[in-house]
Amino acid sequence: MPPRAFDHFEVSSLRQTTNDSVRFIERLGSGVFGEVWKADYKGELVAAKVTSCPTGFRAEEVALLRRAQGKHAVRLLGVEEGTSKGTAIVMELCEGNLHDRVAKASTSEDEFIAYLVQILEGLADMHGAGIVFGDLKPDNLLLDGNKRVVFADFGDARDAQCGMQGRSVHEMGWGSPMYHAKPDVMKQQLTCASDMWMFAQTAIHMWSREEARSNPSPMPSDIPLRELLQQCFATDPSQRPSARDALEECQEAMVSGTTRASRARLPQLDCHPRSPVQTRSRRASLPSPSPQECPERPPSPYRRRRSLASAQDYMPDGTMRREMRLEDLLDGGGVLPGGPAWHSGWMMRLPGPPPPTTPMPMFAW
Repeated sequence: MPPRAFDHFEVSSLRQTTNDSVRFIERLGSGVFGEVWKADYKGELVAAKVTSCPTGFRAEEVALLRRAQGKHAVRLLGVEEGTSKGTAIVMELCEGNLHDRVAKASTSEDEFIAYLVQILEGLADMHGAGIVFGDLKPDNLLLDGNKRVVFADFGDARDAQCGMQGRSVHEMGWGSPMYHAKPDVMKQQLTCASDMWMFAQTAIHMWSREEARSNPSPMPSDIPLRELLQQCFATDPSQRPSARDALEECQEAMVSGTTRASRARLPQLDCHPRSPVQTRSRRASLPSPSPQECPERPPSPYRRRRSLASAQDYMPDGTMRREMRLEDLLDGGGVLPGGPAWHSGWMMRLPGPPPPTTPMPMFAW
């Protein structure tokens, strides 16, 4: 029996409403509520993210991805509805991710720090735009053809200015359990500082080449920037370094060559590498920035603790001598117990020339 006219009309209408601008080729990965496919989009190979969640994508995901567009965010090409797999978020196609990269081969210290710098650049940009990424781990950090690190999967991202009160459970993603900021999740208070906890977990994964099996992961004894990463695991979010502060420290490590690989390439000097003459001459050669080039900003308690912990003692004859480690004396707020009077009467000195008769100001060692 030939098909009835209205049957033919219904099939034609269905075909017309189907969006065929995205042609799915190969599945690249999958998560709890979504999949990422390699697809053809208007003649270009792309990555298309689709979701199996009945409520679809979170309303914030596409909006925050648009806001985060920049050097270290995956490029958004469009959002197509009505495809054969539902709504699809179309993004640039990258070569792989950091998870696969570190699984295949180990990274040198210089390469490791270079990756950390790119990750922190992306975090600093997003935090400056008021975005909490929320799911930082090597799987969500992609590499393009130029080895540029880009953030992908904004499914758990959120606006830093918006609270979670009154929201449904589908809008309250907390990131991966082995990487998310555990103390913050317990309090249900995710902030930009939560990303710094996940940054440390990600760094340990990259250095050890093993996925996190505990949260927090054990800190490797030979990992570069160990003190910085340990500070990221502070239970109090206010005690963790910001992405901008951590970025500055990583950049200093790259410029000054403080990694073992960089130190091996330096010529061996007869004098002590941290002699006061060498340090002062290097600093004196740097140009002094004008006040306009160096705007004043509030001091960071994290950087203040760093400077106090590296204090040196200079004797009247010009020799340098280290006192007891100040970090053993500092409390959580970076203050010496008992104040200057307690400190000046208690500090022990090593054998050597007698101290000057005039009292020395605190920390003017």
